[in-house]
Amino acid sequence: MIPELLDRIASIDFEAEVVASTPGALRLILRRRPEVPGLRRQYDQGTLSEEIVKTFVARLLKDDPGDGSFPCQVALATLAVVFEERFGRLPTEYLEDLARIRSPRFFMASGVARLCLRHRNRYDANYRRRFQLVTTPDGGGEVITFTGYATPLNRPHMCRPPGTPSITVHIRVA
Repeated sequence: MIPELLDRIASIDFEAEVVASTPGALRLILRRRPEVPGLRRQYDQGTLSEEIVKTFVARLLKDDPGDGSFPCQVALATLAVVFEERFGRLPTEYLEDLARIRSPRFFMASGVARLCLRHRNRYDANYRRRFQLVTTPDGGGEVITFTGYATPLNRPHMCRPPGTPSITVHIRVA
């Protein structure tokens, strides 16, 4: 089942509310939309899974009218903005695949994905990730959990900045 927020970003009403003439402008507008933090929260909680995202994108591509325009570029661009600050296999694959498209039909969505990747690379080069062990295995196949956050490299004295999202990594021990 497709979450309500994904249906919302694929709607004609959402596309009409989010109008921009360049990929840079569209990215900035989308970053300010309430749907983006909502989808990020769903992704972080696991309710927005890889299977759901792939089904949603496949549905968008299937609904293509074939007349030279692609009406759901805003939805694809919104997902790119959602995944901009998420590091994992799905966000990375999504952004790289969308950024690789050079068709004029996908000009806005692929442009937003390229900008998101550029911002991501800047973020990755300027932040240090700090992790601490939260739980340890007892020998019975338990999960080791690390939690952490990113701090700016140019401010090594800085503690966890307010509003910095936590990063949690679970490793299953066999």
